[in-house]
Amino acid sequence: MRLNSFSIATMLVCSSLSLNAQDTRPVSAATAPLQTESRPSAISPEKSAKIDEMLTVTGTKSELSEVLSQGKTALKMFASRKVVVPGESLEKNKGISPEEKKLSEDYRAEINKIADTEFGIENLEAAMVRYCADNFSDENIDGIIAFYKSPAGKAMLEKGPALNHVAYDFMEKLKTRLGSETDQITTAYIEKRNVIHPPLIAEPAVTPKTAKPDTRTSTNREPETGADGDGPE
Repeated sequence: MRLNSFSIATMLVCSSLSLNAQDTRPVSAATAPLQTESRPSAISPEKSAKIDEMLTVTGTKSELSEVLSQGKTALKMFASRKVVVPGESLEKNKGISPEEKKLSEDYRAEINKIADTEFGIENLEAAMVRYCADNFSDENIDGIIAFYKSPAGKAMLEKGPALNHVAYDFMEKLKTRLGSETDQITTAYIEKRNVIHPPLIAEPAVTPKTAKPDTRTSTNREPETGADGDGPE
């Protein structure tokens, strides 16, 4: 039940991409209700309260809040980097016209408003409540709440995340050890295989020699001898 930050972040990214994707259906098809869609059943206030408690005691709500806060901060930082002169340094920089300053401030304010609105936990929490209502029975929810309120459940919340670090450290050590071990085994295998079936070593290609051009001048060039060696022909 406990969600990790990676899963939540992935869900947020996918949801964002889905919401921002362009609807390529014709207008009539895009606006007409789908025949296969059914109206979701209403969630009673009692069950909604139970689900909210479950999301709280399992630590899911706090993780959701943290991830949403990170997304909000990232979007605001994006806006700050896009302006010509970031944030508070506007007043300290010369050559910035009042018009340009106002344009940058309005831009940041608009993006910040989107970040504050879209990354509110209320939007995501409603989707989580809907999912839990459709997939967990009242007995499931009561059992999960009871477990995470018990000493065993609290211990799981406190010490469970450390299991990820244990697994990571184990895999890093295993990778190092197996890398050295498999290298030794592979080297021994190649040596034994070469004894049974020596590798074919191709003869190096012979590059034909070409005569070097005579760069000597006429004054220092040695006289050529004839065929009998007595002097020039």
